[in-house]
Amino acid sequence: MADEPIAAEIDFAAFAKVDLRIARITQAQYVEGADKLLQLTLDLGGETRNVFSGIRSAYAPKH
Repeated sequence: MADEPIAAEIDFAAFAKVDLRIARITQAQYVEGADKLLQLTLDLGGETRNVFSGIRSAYAPKH
């Protein structure tokens, strides 16, 4: 049923242990030969990473 939780709730102490981070997308580009993938360059605040994401149908890179 849609109203049922998918997992038990956690308390604040357990939530405080979660490492949440925000990244800025500095570049997005199509992946040649892939219908669903985009290559994203992320700025994590002092660190840059390249990741691939299956969001091509929902996001169009700006050129």
